[in-house]
Amino acid sequence: MCVCVCVCEDCHEAVRQHSQAAAAVVKETGAENDLIDRIHNDSYFAAILADLDHLLNPKTFVGRAPQQVSIQVSLVVILH
Repeated sequence: MCVCVCVCEDCHEAVRQHSQAAAAVVKETGAENDLIDRIHNDSYFAAILADLDHLLNPKTFVGRAPQQVSIQVSLVVILH
């Protein structure tokens, strides 16, 4: 087994455990979701903490959608 696969599986498991714990707190007490705080406080993720805010930025997940919407809106305006 490749070392990178083991690391990915370990990372996934750490996120899964934190996610389930955070979800349980939300469901049981109605408290805010503290998943990100849990990750910030876990030494396993120390190597990525400096990049975590960037990694969690929703804009990094939308690809070209903003440009595509602008193009479509421009076309609709031109056609009407």
